[in-house]
Amino acid sequence: MGKLVQKLGISRSSIYAKMNPRMKQYDPTFPLPINLGARSKGWSEPDVDRWLLANQGGIQELS
Repeated sequence: MGKLVQKLGISRSSIYAKMNPRMKQYDPTFPLPINLGARSKGWSEPDVDRWLLANQGGIQELS
């Protein structure tokens, strides 16, 4: 989640709000997480990059 927060430049709670249909920040185009294990999730970087290009016009590079 840390790399996603850094890449998007938004907080963890904002990421979860984008995935929650009951929140006003909900974005149905936001990439869904992938289950990596019983208690961990991740996001496909190509999916996140496509979402960024479609919604913000660019990608922030991870260092």
